[in-house]
Amino acid sequence: LARFFTTACALAGAAALAAATGGPASAAPSSTKLTGSRPAWATAAHKVADSDPASSATFRVYLDNRDPAGAAAYASAVSTKGNALYGSFLTPAQYRDRFSPDPSTVGAVSSWLAGRGFAVDATPANRKYVQATGTLAQAAAAFGTSFATYSVDGRSVRSNTSELSVPSSLAGVQAIVGLDESQTLATRHAVVSAPAGFRNAQPCSAYWGEKTVANAPTPTGATLPASPAAYAPCGYAGAQ
Repeated sequence: LARFFTTACALAGAAALAAATGGPASAAPSSTKLTGSRPAWATAAHKVADSDPASSATFRVYLDNRDPAGAAAYASAVSTKGNALYGSFLTPAQYRDRFSPDPSTVGAVSSWLAGRGFAVDATPANRKYVQATGTLAQAAAAFGTSFATYSVDGRSVRSNTSELSVPSSLAGVQAIVGLDESQTLATRHAVVSAPAGFRNAQPCSAYWGEKTVANAPTPTGATLPASPAAYAPCGYAGAQ
């Protein structure tokens, strides 16, 4: 009788716990870790303090392109003389339709972010990423991590303390950029000026294909072969 009573109580307790927690069906969904998403400098030796969970962060969830091998093969084909596709470059719209992340993938990521309390800010025309803003507390809960401040090269920078995770059901997530502050550690090591006598050879183009043998005669009027037809760009200033 005592054994029966003990077993009955155990079963009743388990039933109550299952009812309170949603039972076995509410098990946490599987997740996928994004390898390399924690900076190498985010170590215990550099940690200063935990980050303020109420702090705001804007970040981007980058998505895999469709058929990257096909895109690489096409790029090679259009650049190889003798190939049937040589010179048949795709327009930006054609590339997006063929190789950019699928709109359904963008929609799934956007919906998931909104469901976790983030404000979805923007998605570019090529659908390469979804940008969102939220608190560090929301980011910690969504991506299975915590955040801390680290002292690196004399600077205080924020980072997630472990690799970020996303639900395995969100296919196509390539990386998450912006939750750590690695970009603030970039420095300019040297400024190199052009030699005093440096000049760009003329004619040259402001952009690729602007000037060709057909539309821009040489300063001396010399006749040049028809191929290659385009003059090289003149080069770009630092701001560009």
